[in-house]
Amino acid sequence: MSISDRDKKILLVFIGILVFGLVYFFPIRGYMDDTEKLKAENISLNPRLTDLQEKAARETEIKNETADLRSKTTKAIAKFPSLLRTENEIMTIVKLEKELKIEVPSITVTAPVEVQTAVSADSVPEAAPPENSETASVEATDDTAVATAAATAAGIASKYTLYDMSTNIDYKGGYKSMKKFLKKIAKSSDKKSINTVSLSFDEKTGNLDGNIVYDSYFLLGSDRPYEEIITKTIKHGKKNIFGTVDASAKDGKKKKKKK
Repeated sequence: MSISDRDKKILLVFIGILVFGLVYFFPIRGYMDDTEKLKAENISLNPRLTDLQEKAARETEIKNETADLRSKTTKAIAKFPSLLRTENEIMTIVKLEKELKIEVPSITVTAPVEVQTAVSADSVPEAAPPENSETASVEATDDTAVATAAATAAGIASKYTLYDMSTNIDYKGGYKSMKKFLKKIAKSSDKKSINTVSLSFDEKTGNLDGNIVYDSYFLLGSDRPYEEIITKTIKHGKKNIFGTVDASAKDGKKKKKKK
């Protein structure tokens, strides 16, 4: 069977169209899809590119800001004790008790708890004189927030661990003394903050009677050395806990009297 020239031309045209279709819909079409994907990706990366270009233009400024942040972080960390123990809080209350002429019948100090986040405030609010009861709270100091957030930003947070030790006291004293007490706690160089204050007015004495809870912070890993607390001003009890008298010592005293 012979094929005419006309049929050959038609067949060649058909084969050409078929080849073009195969090339277009497989390799070329795949390349075009990849190109579209790359264009879409480039568009999504444009904001990031713009941000990096802006940062590159502000390289010196950013380096100065980083150095300033590290300096502030170091100063904030230096203000925190490296460790606190129960005796630290007991002696703090004993000192304030004598200084402000208040009574603290009982003190409860809880075990330190690791702090994950912190909030900030640096002053004690002025409260109106109490009538029946009064409740107030003061949050952590600015340096507490700086020591956590800034240290993280400066990349040195892993070296330090912030702890919170809560102290619960029973308070008996005047209104002015109470305000001074709260301010001294909140402004303490050892980084303390008032948690809760719940006081009621005692009509018999004219003073306040109630409960105050405050938090003390220390930064484990800090270079600031722990200062041992001297407790000589506190009576620790009798040497002879049973209240007995040494018989030989008693006889010795009697013989001296006879002489």
